[in-house]
Amino acid sequence: MDGSHPLVGHHHYDRLSPKQQKLARFVAENPSFAAFATAANLAERAGTSTATVVRFAQALGFDGYEEFQQNVRHNYLRTLRPLEALESKPHVGENLFEVQLYQDLENLRLA
Repeated sequence: MDGSHPLVGHHHYDRLSPKQQKLARFVAENPSFAAFATAANLAERAGTSTATVVRFAQALGFDGYEEFQQNVRHNYLRTLRPLEALESKPHVGENLFEVQLYQDLENLRLA
């Protein structure tokens, strides 16, 4: 990964602790995981602590991990093609047809 990724190129990056920089690189390299992982799961996979994950989110200017994760998820889903985005979202059904049917019914309910 080069320094062009937004997390690595972020103006706060140089002020992050070494563990937080490691976490930033992990998130940049694994956005699909970071977009849906709990703080504890992200910490485990990145080889750091849950507290470091929360402090990292705050160091980037977010109120906490949840706000950071929503931002990561939003940015990640914007990069996907429509089918990939649908497959990446957590869903109730086991197959794509069920998920799409559920989404269509939800859209009709909201209309």
